[in-house]
Amino acid sequence: MPKRSKYDKLFAVFESLCAQLAAVPDDDAYGVVRSWENAKVQYAQWLSDPRSGVTRSKVAAGLEQGLRETPQRLQRVAPQWRGQAVAALQTAIENEFPEFGAKQRGALSKILSRGSIRGESEFYLVRHEVDCLEGATGAEELLSKYYGLLEAFEAR
Repeated sequence: MPKRSKYDKLFAVFESLCAQLAAVPDDDAYGVVRSWENAKVQYAQWLSDPRSGVTRSKVAAGLEQGLRETPQRLQRVAPQWRGQAVAALQTAIENEFPEFGAKQRGALSKILSRGSIRGESEFYLVRHEVDCLEGATGAEELLSKYYGLLEAFEAR
């Protein structure tokens, strides 16, 4: 199988995520799906027009930033559906772009070692990890550390 580009991996993550989110009966989940459908049309237009100056690598950079911000968007999903939405994101990343997940785990490790959150993007990374861990057996100690980090950041 040929090596997939970063663009291909990120595109596949969003395709997988949105296919799963389409089954979540929540307006905010539908909003993510609609945004992706609109973005795909825009990307296709830009990439098919050499005058646009938009390349697959530029789109990939935007997609990567969007992927980092997706946990924040999923926070708006109603609590009864949020777990399903978060699981959809995790599954999409693990299946389509596992090295992105590894990079996120590395960042979480650094945050835990440092003992503080440095900025909004780290806050949402930790918040997303909390959503993934809540309800998991044996995660209580780690969740407690994350809750403390989140509370300290919010108190600033």
